[in-house]
Amino acid sequence: MAFVNGSINGPDMVDVPKSYGMIRDPNGDLIPYGKNAFWVAEAYSPEDPSSVEVVGCVGLDISTSAGEDNAELRRLAVSSNYRGNGIARSLIIALMTHARENGLKSVYLRTWPSNIGALRAYKKMGWVVEQEFVEFKNMVTHVLSLEVANSVL
Repeated sequence: MAFVNGSINGPDMVDVPKSYGMIRDPNGDLIPYGKNAFWVAEAYSPEDPSSVEVVGCVGLDISTSAGEDNAELRRLAVSSNYRGNGIARSLIIALMTHARENGLKSVYLRTWPSNIGALRAYKKMGWVVEQEFVEFKNMVTHVLSLEVANSVL
């Protein structure tokens, strides 16, 4: 989790299992319990298969949304050494599958307009820019949404 801990800060990251409603399965692995969830992408070394590195993550959070049928995609990040390999898309597919299975109608996210690569990728996956607004200190942010039922992901 060094990548996650070193890359993302916020109160929800202090205790990810609690913030994102995760529980331990019989094998001790963390799994989603309810509509909230958090996923990580791992890379294994070919030389040492027991060596695991977290290289990406994403969270789904209903507590930041109005209503029980909408949620926010949060904390999407992929290590710069692993970008361009479909990891972000795979994480979003897992998130949207979970959203669909849990009866959510839409998912939204926020990103900075300067994050041109992310905006392009989101739009390519079907996300729609819903609004732009001044967040703070004259910095503009985009809000994008994706209808769960109509998602091809």
